[in-house]
Amino acid sequence: MTEKDLWAYKDAKRELVNAQEKLREYEAVIYSPAAPNLSGMPSAHGAEADGKITAVAQRHENLLADVARCKEAVAIAGAILDDVGRMLDDREQEFLLYRYILGLSWDDTQAKMYRSRKSMGGIRASILQKI
Repeated sequence: MTEKDLWAYKDAKRELVNAQEKLREYEAVIYSPAAPNLSGMPSAHGAEADGKITAVAQRHENLLADVARCKEAVAIAGAILDDVGRMLDDREQEFLLYRYILGLSWDDTQAKMYRSRKSMGGIRASILQKI
């Protein structure tokens, strides 16, 4: 395991938020009263209308699948961080929380933990050595 694996949780959470936002925006359009045929396009007849509705339904299904995939990635990355957290002492767990789970900057993590830069580097090195 590397430090990149520790960042996977924050990255997965960011992707999940983005996927959920895209889904909300799309649902706002397709469920809007201004979209009577579910496509957001002027009404059409026959095969053209069926094609538009099918495309809208497929796009919606894809967005739902993206959200589900992102939720799974968050769960997997969270489980990895839980396993890593069990190997760490209290100060290392605190660093793990601030830096890798919450994604705080180095300076913000340092301020929250009331530690020097050198001490923070030692905590990080200790975590990386353990994993």
